[in-house]
Amino acid sequence: PQPSPHAQTTSAHHAPRTTQLPSTHKAEQSMTLSRGWAVALCVLAAAASVITATIVARTADIPPPPPTTTATATQQPQLQGEGDEAPRRRRARDTRRARTLTITAAKVLLPETTTPPSAVALRNKALDCVAQLCANFDVFLLFQVTDDAHEAAVRASLQQSGIFSKGFDERRLLFYESPSSVVHLVRHLDPYIHVDAHEGNVALLQPHLQRLIFVTRGVASPSWPTLPSNVDLAASLESAAAARLFVF
Repeated sequence: PQPSPHAQTTSAHHAPRTTQLPSTHKAEQSMTLSRGWAVALCVLAAAASVITATIVARTADIPPPPPTTTATATQQPQLQGEGDEAPRRRRARDTRRARTLTITAAKVLLPETTTPPSAVALRNKALDCVAQLCANFDVFLLFQVTDDAHEAAVRASLQQSGIFSKGFDERRLLFYESPSSVVHLVRHLDPYIHVDAHEGNVALLQPHLQRLIFVTRGVASPSWPTLPSNVDLAASLESAAAARLFVF
C-alpha cells in the first residue's frame, strides 16, 4: 500500500531536525574538551617554569667544589694521627717506658728455699738495691702468692723492711698465682728493663722487651747456645747494679 502524502510530508519535515541536534551537541562537547586541555597545558607550563626557576636559584647558592690535588712522589698524603701530636705521644710513651723497671721476686728478692706464708723471708740487700733503683725508675715488684693470707704476709714483710718509706710506691706491688701470669703482666707494663730468675719467662719476653737481666749463677743456660743481645746475665740484683746494668 502507498503511504499518504501527509505522512511523507511529515517525515520529510521532521527528518532534518532529528539529525542536526546530535551534531550540535557533539561539537559543543569537543570545544569544551579542547578548552580543558588548553587550560591544563597552561597550568603545567607555568608549574614547570616555577620548578625550573627554583632549581636554578638553589644551584646558584651551592659553592663550587674545591680543586682536587693528587699526591706526587715528593708529597705524600698526611695520615690520620700524624702531625705534631703523634710524635709528642710517642716521646711521652718512650720516656715512660725508659723509666719502668719490673722485677720478679722469686729467687731475686726471695731466697731459693720456700718459706710458709706466715714467715716470708726477704733478702735485705736486694731490698736496699730496690730502694736505690726507685730514685731513677718506676719499679714494679711481682710476687707469686697462693692466697690472700700469703699476700698479706708479703705486704707485712715489706712494711717491716721499711722499703715503703725509702721511695718504693706500694701501689706498684703486684701479685699473681699462676707462673704463666708473669709474662702477661710484664708485657702489659712494657718496661725498659725486666729482671727475672726464671729462664722460661726470659725466653718468652726476650723478643718483646728492650732489655732483660737474667739472674742466674753467671753461666748461660744450655738451651741458649748464643746469648741474645738484649739479655744480660747477673748472679744477683746487687751484682747487676754494681755492673751498671741499670744505666740508661
